[in-house]
Amino acid sequence: MKFKVKIVSIIIFLLFFILVAGNTIYGADGDESLSITSVDITAPEPGIYSEGQEINVTFTFSQPIKGTLPKYSIYFGNDISKNIELDEVELTDFSTEATYKYTIKSGDNGELKPGNFIEPYNYEIETEDGTKYTLGSPFMSSFENKIYAATTIEWTNFDNAGVEMSLENQEYKSSFKLFIQNVELNENNNYYIHLSHNPNEEIILKSPSDANNTEVWMGNINILNNQLFLYYSDDKVLFDEAGDVYLTVCEVDRETSIPKIVLENYKIEKLPLFELSNRIKAYFLSDSTTIFGNEAYGENNRKVNYKIGRVTDVQLLKAIQNGETTAFENLLDFAKKDNSIATGTLSLGENEGVLDNVELLNDAYYYVYLEMDTEDGKYREIEDVSLYQARVDETSKMLLNIEDDDFEWNLDGNSSNNNQNNNNNVKNDPTVSNMSKLPYAGKNIIIGFATALIIAISIVLYKKYQLYKDIK
Repeated sequence: MKFKVKIVSIIIFLLFFILVAGNTIYGADGDESLSITSVDITAPEPGIYSEGQEINVTFTFSQPIKGTLPKYSIYFGNDISKNIELDEVELTDFSTEATYKYTIKSGDNGELKPGNFIEPYNYEIETEDGTKYTLGSPFMSSFENKIYAATTIEWTNFDNAGVEMSLENQEYKSSFKLFIQNVELNENNNYYIHLSHNPNEEIILKSPSDANNTEVWMGNINILNNQLFLYYSDDKVLFDEAGDVYLTVCEVDRETSIPKIVLENYKIEKLPLFELSNRIKAYFLSDSTTIFGNEAYGENNRKVNYKIGRVTDVQLLKAIQNGETTAFENLLDFAKKDNSIATGTLSLGENEGVLDNVELLNDAYYYVYLEMDTEDGKYREIEDVSLYQARVDETSKMLLNIEDDDFEWNLDGNSSNNNQNNNNNVKNDPTVSNMSKLPYAGKNIIIGFATALIIAISIVLYKKYQLYKDIK
């Protein structure tokens, strides 16, 4: 056990030595106390560089030095065997910086990686106090700034790209599909999208892993069908919020892991709102009222303002009954101008009774106007209206939506359960339920016919019985 502890201690010490002493230049006599620490190696601004562009690798020392620095090696991608030797740097005057230069050439692809000094023991540097030092190669796995060379990579052409959106479920907008048009995706690469309200947003890719960062990238485009499925939650309601939405696409070359923005801040059209009466659903029962937003992309506890009023305009009701194109638009205009019998505010998905203090007339028709709270302009404006019918008795009170199976029309005697008034020349009141017995007339005729048939058959059978009863 003690032997294992000793081995672990040695390993920890070696790791600490490598990490701490990695960027250290040692004195000529090997005395660590003579070392120069805080050696920084920097490269240009992060980004993707093309053939012919120049990059600099700069060493920053903790104190001024003078002399010749040896050649320094770099490489691109993951193949360390493809070292590139940068020319030695001559410092004739004391300086805290030494810069190596390189011009990107065809075939350079991948992330720029640091290498080592070439035979540093053959070189000597001097500090201002006259102390001379030989160099040791600093230990580094990568540069702080991420630099990529992409000279022979063929990126996807998004010049004629278009975007089409469609619902995954035609009844709800909790998820939808985003389809990239007029683009031939490369099956060997990955494609990620970013959505934003800011048309000028600049996304700086520091490393390929950023393309997998869910805070930046919302998903991966399926290269088989150019589609992406988006599922919205509380923190992803861009299409529910006010303002335009802009799409950015990042392509990642799998061989080199190089990311590149191939489509930047492309404005995409939001899905159109559902038709009136289908945008916001409200259910009014005796002791509870529940509201659901088909236009709301997430469970974000949004508030909905409601307004209830009676509809007595027979022509307007007939237009709705007949499914006229502008019927609900006319109902919306009517509801917004009408004096209501009840108003209030409810939260999406929460149950709360609102009909207790509302006077409703049985079988009468009512509009319910609903308006989402924009929260001072944060969300897009959404309003809706639908037609309801009251059901009131001694024990319950409710409003039936026009889509409810129990909703009934009783205009001018054309009710599904009322045609009697046409015979009596009585004008229908759309608020009065007329319980006619006419629907039962057909039933009585059938019963009478069946009875007569049975009697006739019985008589025939009786006569035949009398005729043949004495035959042996």
